[in-house]
Amino acid sequence: VSKLNSHTAQVDLTNGQTMFLDFYGQNIFRVFHDPNGGIVRDPQAKPEAHILVAQPRRDVSMTVSGNVISTKDGRLTLTVSSGDGAITVKAKNGNKLGG
Repeated sequence: VSKLNSHTAQVDLTNGQTMFLDFYGQNIFRVFHDPNGGIVRDPQAKPEAHILVAQPRRDVSMTVSGNVISTKDGRLTLTVSSGDGAITVKAKNGNKLGG
């Protein structure tokens, strides 16, 4: 896992593919993975759909250590497996979020 810029972390998977975690705030993020390759981009739809605001991303103060991404205020801690891309998300209190 590496910090790509002030709002995106890049995960290089063991199968050679790349996954991105794109932050929209301290506790809001999008997972982007294109098995054909490519970087984070707007969703494609026909007819064209604009579901995002003009400037949706916010700079997020995050730290990356090994396979762990933490937001500065501690609202979220994400652990990412570089093997299969599995993500574990924990809240500030340590409780696991999601399934």
